[in-house]
Amino acid sequence: MTIHTQNEQIMEDMTECWRIRRLFRAVLFQAAKDAYKFKPKSVRQRKRRKEALCFFKNAEDLSTICDLAGAPYRDIWQVTHCVTLGNQKKYNKIISLTFKKASVYY
Repeated sequence: MTIHTQNEQIMEDMTECWRIRRLFRAVLFQAAKDAYKFKPKSVRQRKRRKEALCFFKNAEDLSTICDLAGAPYRDIWQVTHCVTLGNQKKYNKIISLTFKKASVYY
């Protein structure tokens, strides 16, 4: 394998990792939005909120998604289970934690 081919493979792997992290950050973003951003006004929105709240209560699923997103699972778990925070603050904290280590390049 030549150096050029190795470099191409490294770049391809980095790009794939970046895409995966970006995808799962979007999952966390959407779940936070569905759970905490808006007050549900329709049956569909209530269903989405219920599903998002269940997602945040499921430690195994949340941990997996956080790992794939490169987000701090324990911090997000604490935010979602903090009874003193309102929904808007929970949403803001989850978003900031999700994208805290995000990079444009990786």
